[in-house]
Amino acid sequence: MSQHASLAKVLARAKNQLVLNDHQRKVVNRIIKCGTGELGSAIYACGGCNSEEWVPCSCRDRHCGRCLGDASTQWLKKRINETLPVPYFHVVFTLPHNLNDLFPGNETLLYNMALTVANETMINQIKRRLGGEGGIISVLHTWTSELHYHVHVHMIVAGGALGDDGKTWIPVKNGYLVPDKTLRISWRRNFLLELKNGYKANKFVYRSGFNDYFDIPDNFYDTIDVLFRKEWIVTVGKPSPTMEMAMSYLSRYIYKTAISDSRIIGITDDSVTIKARKYPKGQKKPVWYTTKIDLIKFGQRFVRHILPKGFQRIRYSGFLGANRKKETIPKIRDLIADQSNSGIDKTPELIERMLASLNKSVISTDPNCNTCKVPMKFQRFERDQELVKLKLAGAAALQDYRNFYDLDSLPKSEGVIDVNIRLSSEVNTS
Repeated sequence: MSQHASLAKVLARAKNQLVLNDHQRKVVNRIIKCGTGELGSAIYACGGCNSEEWVPCSCRDRHCGRCLGDASTQWLKKRINETLPVPYFHVVFTLPHNLNDLFPGNETLLYNMALTVANETMINQIKRRLGGEGGIISVLHTWTSELHYHVHVHMIVAGGALGDDGKTWIPVKNGYLVPDKTLRISWRRNFLLELKNGYKANKFVYRSGFNDYFDIPDNFYDTIDVLFRKEWIVTVGKPSPTMEMAMSYLSRYIYKTAISDSRIIGITDDSVTIKARKYPKGQKKPVWYTTKIDLIKFGQRFVRHILPKGFQRIRYSGFLGANRKKETIPKIRDLIADQSNSGIDKTPELIERMLASLNKSVISTDPNCNTCKVPMKFQRFERDQELVKLKLAGAAALQDYRNFYDLDSLPKSEGVIDVNIRLSSEVNTS
């Protein structure tokens, strides 16, 4: 029988039959408990009528699709202040599926390798073509729309380079960044070189007999030869016409999870039905379709996309590096303004317009009072799970609980959590 679908419900059904390590189990449990009251509740109060509203806490885990909306908006606000009045290019570096068997047990090492090599490849090619330093924001993804394992790096690349002397801005020529073929050859050569170095240094862990994912070929160099003969995929998109479009586009990739609740159509005792998409050959627009996946297979596919604890999948490179962008971005804006006909930096006007548009689209998470119809103010957290569940179940059940334990007779300091705690917009990266 099909039920109202959500990732949390799928994982709750499949959890006991999934093969999980400790970190994956913690992530799965957080997603299952998200918004149920088991993680506590935020308590809001109305300043007019003193009524209270209890809102179940979210898990704030970066793998939970329900918790990433606010984080995406906050990230986008910060990046908007770092944008330049230049075209931006969307570039994707993809690893061949022949490497998939090597990832289990080596995720941190190989994910870091993929991001580092992709960034260095792009920086080096921009240097060769434009004669300066490029600026890149990149993010690692590991999934397809059906949750198959597919490791690739998305990038947004600024359309130009900062001259080696730091006094010139070199724009791209005719809206053309770097030849795709050149990137493919460099990407393949550089990654396989790092792979060989890792093998020689005995950095890899080999696992077999666990399931089909972990079968490693006996001869490592045979695999390297196969990969070297294979054509690797790198795609360079057309330049984005505006900064708004480029940043908005990237924010959807930065805070995207393997699957959101909106794509899960139905659940039965043994299967999950989801919406997926594909790009027919020669077409740029995706075609959406529905597909049914075995419940346990779906769960096992999802947990394979859980990132290692503490892994940073977002990277900033070149003149957009974290330690340099405060200095380089204002300098580049001045250089672009000096090279333009007007000599005026129009970036502040564009940023103001983008932030105004973004603020209009933000929906407040603070509940409104049902009586006064005004936003309520956060008061405190309540961590007592039984108390939260009873409150969410109804006022009568809560009062019975308070009467039974005589909670109303306690001093206020013994009955509540610190009133100075505030909701955090940071996403849990553990």
